[in-house]
Amino acid sequence: MNQERLSKDEQERARILRIEAEQRRLKKAEEEDKEGGNDKRYGSFEARINDVILSCDDGKRTETLETGRKAVIEIDYSVETPVKEVHARYMIYRIDGQLCSGSSTKIDRLDAFDLEKDGKIVIEFDSMTLTRSQYWVDIVLEKADGTPIDYYKEAARFNVVSGIEDMGVARIEHTWKNC
Repeated sequence: MNQERLSKDEQERARILRIEAEQRRLKKAEEEDKEGGNDKRYGSFEARINDVILSCDDGKRTETLETGRKAVIEIDYSVETPVKEVHARYMIYRIDGQLCSGSSTKIDRLDAFDLEKDGKIVIEFDSMTLTRSQYWVDIVLEKADGTPIDYYKEAARFNVVSGIEDMGVARIEHTWKNC
């Protein structure tokens, strides 16, 4: 039993060390972004993603989302030159690089839209289904042909917490019967 406990303690220490290393890397990336040395963005930049805000059902900016609760991604953008026929896209990755979810206005069969002035795009998730871990989201504004206007890799980092210890990437709603 002590061997199992030690193993769990060691695993937790290793997890904390990974989180701390990732936080140092993120801080360095933020500093580089402020200095103009960010290699996480590319595109024509006719429009630019200024901020990506994550929130829960309370509407307050957060870096922690909870499995089963509403989640919102708000994308603030500015327009340098008007662009016709635009789509927006998101991709959510787990800290180990595993793509967990991704979609776009095109995939969801929404009409392309025009970027004529500064604005916001909002993506609402009725129920966050990701399991407990750390994640990042890439946000893309792209022309109808897929050409990136602003591809913002790792636009926001966030944690998902849960009171349930599910395995895998997502908590899929289910019911047990006859047990």
